[in-house]
Order: sequence, then C-alpha cells, then structure tokens
Amino acid sequence: NFCTLDLSAFYFDILKNRLYILPPKSEIRKSAQTAMYLILDSIIKLMAPILSFTAEEVWTFMPGNKENKQSIHFESLPKVDAGLKNEKLSKKWEQILAVRGNVTKALEQARIKKVIGHSLDAAVTIWADQDLYNQLSLYSEDLSSIFIVSAAFLNNGEKPSDAYESSDIEGLSIMVDPAKGKKCERCWIYDVSVGENNEHPEICNKCVKVIKELET
Repeated sequence: NFCTLDLSAFYFDILKNRLYILPPKSEIRKSAQTAMYLILDSIIKLMAPILSFTAEEVWTFMPGNKENKQSIHFESLPKVDAGLKNEKLSKKWEQILAVRGNVTKALEQARIKKVIGHSLDAAVTIWADQDLYNQLSLYSEDLSSIFIVSAAFLNNGEKPSDAYESSDIEGLSIMVDPAKGKKCERCWIYDVSVGENNEHPEICNKCVKVIKELET
C-alpha cells in the first residue's frame, strides 16, 4: 500500500515534472532525488529479510553502491531519524491530501462532461473558507504540481453556482476549466507563453530557460 498509494500514486506522480524537466543542478530536483534515495535505502533494508534476492538486486543498482557494503545483508535495519518527524507539518499535508482528493473528483466530473481529457488539460480554481485558504496559500506555487494540473488558483470570494462542492470539507468548492494557452511539447503543461520564443516555438518560457541553462 505504501509503495502503490503513498509513493507511486501520490509522491512520485507529483515529482515527475521536476525530475524530468528541471536541470540536473536544480536544488528542487536534487532535493527530490535525495528524498527518494533515503526512502529507497530504508525500504530495501526493511524488506531484505523477506524479499532477500530482490533487495540484493536493488542494492547493486543504487547510486553510490561502491561505497556501500558488499551486500545488503551486511547492513543494519534503518533507525528512526527523530529530526525528520514533524507532526505539525504532517497534519497540514493531511489537509492538502484531503483537498487533492476532492480536486480529483472534480476533475473526473469535468472529464465525464468532456470539459477536459487529461488532468493537465485543466486549470483549477479553489474556493475555500478563510482558515483553509490560509493553509493552502502557503503552498500556492506548488498546488498545480500537487493536483497535476496546468494551473491552480486560490479564491476566498463568492463561488460560482456550478462549482463542484466538497461533501467532506466544509467551505471547499472547486471549478475546473480548460487551461489557457497551448500545450508545451517538453513539459506537457498548457501555458500562454508557448509560441513566444522564435527559437523554440513549441515549448513554454520555463522550458526555454532550462534548455538555455543546459546549453551554457
């Protein structure tokens, strides 16, 4: 369940864009890679006594395996790092996950109505009461990645009558519209800047910036 739901269906799904699109030296990309390494290192040590051959095979392919011990079975079980435990942050993300679940339902309704196809075809606007608005605003720049849409906006004003209303989060409403702009052929996100660059008219300005950085 952890590998399938928490990692694959949630965490890795969100990380795809930064891992595929951002340059190798990007701090955001390296931060994601570090977290993934620590997760993998712990998982294979825990599973080694049960899935011995699989754990050993993964161990041989892990980055830095030359510095590792010869076999995963010479390693100790991972120890809990108290510095990584943050109950306050965990509760915030429980709330964000609950909102994400409602956004997914709203996207599915929009898909059924032929408003969008893939979730990246969408721009999502969130209407929330003041407390939820304040919580989500801390992550406003990351919401589009969390929801896996091309754009995400926050609003605490009057919601449209045809907005999707959450049945489990009071004061939460969601509006799904087709994203503006054209689809970037590099990151697949719809952006109004696609076509502005004469040298790379098929991609957005963010991707143009990355490509220029890689060329230097």
